[in-house]
Amino acid sequence: MISPQDVAAVDEWLIGQLPTWRTEGNIVIDSHPVTKEVFGFRITPFSLDQVHRIGFDAILVLVGEPNTLAQRIAEDPHGRPNVDAFQSGFQVQLQAAVAVIYAIVCGRPCFAIDTTRSTAEDVAGIALDLLRKVGVPFEDIDAAAQPIS
Repeated sequence: MISPQDVAAVDEWLIGQLPTWRTEGNIVIDSHPVTKEVFGFRITPFSLDQVHRIGFDAILVLVGEPNTLAQRIAEDPHGRPNVDAFQSGFQVQLQAAVAVIYAIVCGRPCFAIDTTRSTAEDVAGIALDLLRKVGVPFEDIDAAAQPIS
């Protein structure tokens, strides 16, 4: 089991890398502070200090219809435990609550993107459009969508 100390160490490493990465291009931090556990849910968010040091341009949170999300996990779990619709919906609500707190703390907009009837490509397009609208510069979609290895 990953401990809160493990999460904090990775978070600090990530924050330490940001100045270098920012000189190379845009950065998307894919954070999942809410995890389903046998007892319920565990929330390990960035601290307020970390949120300030990260300096987000915008916060995007992906949301969707609980039955659809539960079905997606059942069909392709990627190591995630199966959840029912209630659990899926509650987890999304918790993730969204954390996202809103991040946005409030750093004074940036938060956008909740409905993924229920969208392809991954559609969601990426919506996200890039929203980022453009808040002034995040990038040269092309391919460059902006490259994952950090």
